[in-house]
Amino acid sequence: MLIPVLWIDPPESGPGLAARLSAAGFEVVAVASVPAAIQQALADRRPRVVMARAGAMSLLLAALRDAAQPPAAQDPANPPIDPFRLVIIPADAEATAARDAIAGADAGVVEPLTADAIISRLRFLRTQTAEALGLSEDRFALAFFGSPDAINLNRVTDGLYVDVNPGFLALTGYTREEVIGRTSLELNIWETPAHRAAFVDRLSRDQRIDNMEASFRMKDGFMRTALISARIIVLQGQAHVISVTRDISDKKQAELALQASEARFRRITENMSDLVAELDLQGRFRYVCPAYRQTLGLDPEALVGQLAFERVHPEDVELVRRAFVHGLTNGDAGVEFRYQHADGRWIWFQTTGHAVIGGDGRPEGVVIASRDISERRRDRKSVV
Repeated sequence: MLIPVLWIDPPESGPGLAARLSAAGFEVVAVASVPAAIQQALADRRPRVVMARAGAMSLLLAALRDAAQPPAAQDPANPPIDPFRLVIIPADAEATAARDAIAGADAGVVEPLTADAIISRLRFLRTQTAEALGLSEDRFALAFFGSPDAINLNRVTDGLYVDVNPGFLALTGYTREEVIGRTSLELNIWETPAHRAAFVDRLSRDQRIDNMEASFRMKDGFMRTALISARIIVLQGQAHVISVTRDISDKKQAELALQASEARFRRITENMSDLVAELDLQGRFRYVCPAYRQTLGLDPEALVGQLAFERVHPEDVELVRRAFVHGLTNGDAGVEFRYQHADGRWIWFQTTGHAVIGGDGRPEGVVIASRDISERRRDRKSVV
């Protein structure tokens, strides 16, 4: 979990500690000890940790008080985000001398800490979320920062964003500053508020959601389809949602295009006099057009799943099987054979087949088109 650390007026000896914090995976932002700069940084960065020397502490505490909501405006169900969970005073001679004056000045202020103690305290904050998920800190950090999927931590009550990973920012187009401290409804990310309400209701009931399909609105207004998985965790006594969202927009569009193509194919075949069917790799019917009923007296739906060779004339079965294999191997094939009508008589067909190639380049079946040539065969026989 990314822990933004706002450092007010870092001392000249500070770069060593700043480098150690960065190496430990914390985002360090230096701010001058100017009231306007501090207030702007608190509003823009919404840090969870603030560090300040004793000399700048009065300015920081005043800025924190100004950033808080008036008690009368607070919603008991949704307290302020309280991103300033920890205010740290790096230990130095000035801080040690002022310890008594600073201690207890604010509930979130801790006593002066050494560099090792600061890093230890920050690691503890980060492990709180990891432990709530049953993960080690290293595994959690790897999953959070390394995942291409969007991962975000939200407050359950109002959907307020507490943290997001780089995958979330890449998917949505938002910056971290635009997201943290705002709610999903403020950003208008869900397709409608009702969709978020249904998500929360289901999550509250089941405590987890796996691969639920939903549509989300990006910063540019574009809607993307995604699979979202989520679970409820408790942090500092408050329910939060940790969710992972995988973009499936391209896959969804491909599926819709395929469905449209199949619908067009069916409309065409259903208005043809020729017999069109699709066979799987074993030669079983996967699709049978309505013309089978008019020409052969057979129910198209009843044929699905049956072997196409079962009604082929015994003398022609081997010939048809070879043509089927040839079509799968070489892409197309043609053959003339007899096929049994529902009333028992035999009808001559001329059939061409074309292999159906899958996304991996391998054949998935064969589409066949058959035409009744019984009359032609009779005419040919009479001429001979």
